[in-house]
Amino acid sequence: MNEADREILSYFISTRENTISMLDAVDDEMLSLTPEGEDHNLAWLFAHIASGVNWWMEYSMGDGLGPPAARRTTRQEIEAELVASRDRLVKFFTADDGEPMGAMYEMSDGKEPEPGA
Repeated sequence: MNEADREILSYFISTRENTISMLDAVDDEMLSLTPEGEDHNLAWLFAHIASGVNWWMEYSMGDGLGPPAARRTTRQEIEAELVASRDRLVKFFTADDGEPMGAMYEMSDGKEPEPGA
C-alpha cells in the first residue's frame, strides 16, 4: 500500500469518526426531527450514511459480505452500523497490503455492479 492509499483511507476513517461525533452530539429530540419540506428525519439520514457504505461494498466492490442490513433506527444501532461499515471498508482495502486500492472496478450494466479487471 502506498502513501496516497493510506491517506485516502485515513481521510475516510477521520470523516467517519466525525460523523459518529455528530451523531453523538445530536440530542434525541433533534434526531427524530424531520425538517419542514424534507421526507426523512436525522436518524434516517445517519442510517442512510451507514448503509450506503455497505451497499457500495456489496454491489460495487463485490466483497461478498452481503447487502446492508435492515435500516437501523435507534442511536445505538446507527452508531454500531457506522462503525461496522467503516471497518468493512478498511478491512477490504487493506487486505493483501492494500492490493484492492490499485484494482480497477467496473459496473457491468449500471444495475448490478461487479468488480472488474
